[in-house]
Amino acid sequence: MNSNSDNSIRSAFTLVELMVVIAIIAILAGITVPAVQSMRSAARRTQCQNNQHQLGLAFTMYAGTMGGYPASVTQDPAQRGWTVDLLPYMDAANFSDDWDKQFDYFDNQNKRLLLKRLPLLNCPQTPNVKRTMTAEKDMNNKALSTPVNGVPSDYFVHYGGIKMTDGKTYKNALQECGKGCGSYIVPDGLSNTVLLNEQCGRPDLWIGKKKQAGQTVDESWRSLWGAGPSTRLTGFAKNSLDPGFDRVINVSNNGIYSFHAHGAHALFMDGSVRFVSEQTIPWVVLALNTSNGKENVTPEDLSLTCFDESFVDPNTGKYPDGTNPK
Repeated sequence: MNSNSDNSIRSAFTLVELMVVIAIIAILAGITVPAVQSMRSAARRTQCQNNQHQLGLAFTMYAGTMGGYPASVTQDPAQRGWTVDLLPYMDAANFSDDWDKQFDYFDNQNKRLLLKRLPLLNCPQTPNVKRTMTAEKDMNNKALSTPVNGVPSDYFVHYGGIKMTDGKTYKNALQECGKGCGSYIVPDGLSNTVLLNEQCGRPDLWIGKKKQAGQTVDESWRSLWGAGPSTRLTGFAKNSLDPGFDRVINVSNNGIYSFHAHGAHALFMDGSVRFVSEQTIPWVVLALNTSNGKENVTPEDLSLTCFDESFVDPNTGKYPDGTNPK
């Protein structure tokens, strides 16, 4: 009797078994990969929120020390942005010591520092977060004799004001301060006024979630971390207030824009950071971005996707964006 032939143990997979194993691995990968990506996105979103919290703390410490907030941009005696004034409060005192405020940010004395990366000024969700850029103009839109290279920011204050439906133009709080806030009090209230928005991916122009090849945002030179960073929302806001325009977040990075799903973070003057949904009423978003608009709006209204009766103007019978109640 040949026991070897009768009791031999099969050691190879059949083709069917192999295909089953591959199918199971594919199913597990299909389940695991999206979950890992979702966890990474959530971690980046949390880090972005923490960045803005830290910037809010820096603004608060600066205000406590100096008696008010810094101006969004300063040109006396030389050009620099609010970021430079906050350096001692951003765990970057060495940068502050090296920066010479008697010289412009693009001067030989300072421009090498523009190539330094400050993690607090970049959202980790932004593609190519380690990108650099070239600026060819200064804060006054004048051509530089020598273009300057540096790192762009993903967090911006706005300037130039926002024209609301009453015909008046209201500025960002830091711009209202002029060369410095001093004892400036924000009329709309600290908790009702946005200080900082995400405008990620600059200076490249993004529309939707697509990068526009070879195109840059308006006034792209203001994207350098030492040159503001500041941006003009006026024209973007004007179009966004037209009746029927139902979104102001993540349309393009000429306006408020992030690479997070469904919205963007905003830092308020009281130090709180809120996630603003893409579905939030444009008028509410822009009203919260003014410091002296006197609108009857609070951060709780960010949860609204349409106006309720409390927004009806008793004189016109219309909503703030000019539309009629349904």
